[in-house]
Amino acid sequence: MAGPEPTPAETAANAPAATAGPAYGIAGLVPPHHPAPAEVDYRTFFEALPGLGGWVGTYVAWTPEGGVPDVVRTQPEVGRRYGYRTLPIVGFHRDAAGGLTLTVDFTDDGQVRAYTDALVAVARDLRPPFLGIGNEVNRIWEHDPAAYEAWVRALPGIAGAVRAASPDTRVFVTFQYE
Repeated sequence: MAGPEPTPAETAANAPAATAGPAYGIAGLVPPHHPAPAEVDYRTFFEALPGLGGWVGTYVAWTPEGGVPDVVRTQPEVGRRYGYRTLPIVGFHRDAAGGLTLTVDFTDDGQVRAYTDALVAVARDLRPPFLGIGNEVNRIWEHDPAAYEAWVRALPGIAGAVRAASPDTRVFVTFQYE
């Protein structure tokens, strides 16, 4: 479902509409028949999104060898085609048997720099209205408190670099509440 990468002018079309009330949508690109959806399942899913609030949170775990994840670059175009707005969240963990696996070592300056550079590229190139720089981060605290503390120490520099690259982008993290 990937289209051409949007130009900076096209990214303005992904800016939030002015509303008097809250905006809402759904989290995740999980079409019917996941994890083995057919092309029609994606089309059905994408066509339903405007009626579900119009915003879609797109989470992807960044990896040092991955650069800017493709889904972050391609979803704004798909969203324009189907009438929804994307909310990219570039995190740093994946589910694994018995817990999760971290994809960034925040005690390693090189990995922090690479992760920050990828987020800056997203902010600079796509100018998203919102950019998540951590997803369900409380799970990291539960799994590895020292890794969580390292992330907390790195967070001001990461957020500052993203804001410098795209001052109008609102930077956020998410917490899981169940």
